Amino acid sequence: MGMRIEDDGTFGWGLSVGALDFAARGTWMQRGDTIVFRSVPEPVRPEFEVLSVGRSTSEAMVEIVWAGSEQSFRYATITVDCGQGIRLRRNAVEGHWSPAAGECPEPVSLLVDEEMHDAASPALNLSGLGWSEGDTVRIAFQPNDLRLTSFTGLEGTLDGDILTIEGWRWPLQLKKVD
Repeated sequence: MGMRIEDDGTFGWGLSVGALDFAARGTWMQRGDTIVFRSVPEPVRPEFEVLSVGRSTSEAMVEIVWAGSEQSFRYATITVDCGQGIRLRRNAVEGHWSPAAGECPEPVSLLVDEEMHDAASPALNLSGLGWSEGDTVRIAFQPNDLRLTSFTGLEGTLDGDILTIEGWRWPLQLKKVD
């Protein structure tokens, strides 16, 4: 992890943990003992969008692909409200998923999310989509600014050579180096 805070009021930040990378850029200003950050431009969050509902050769209840391609999106989690107080939450490891026989008696709605990048569809009402038993809901993952994260509104305090930034997924601590 590293951050550059420039005298011209701009900053750049990056974090790389294994296969997970995040970056932010923008402006900063000092307010008393606090540094306030703002992302410029504000990143567009990744999102899921319904492509189609109907019969499919895959026979899966849900199929997820990368937007603009037929490549499976393998990192999503699917939550299905199955009626009768039953809720299933399953990983779509291969980019598609169906409940086991009898596991989801009356599918009502579903939600698709990818936690690492904080992307989620709205709750999708299956009957409102025109879904019926045997249909596939085909969903695309639109990455948008996938690896960019917003620092807008985050605040940092400098204590000696340590800058602590609160409000992100976890507190960030950076040591000043010349």
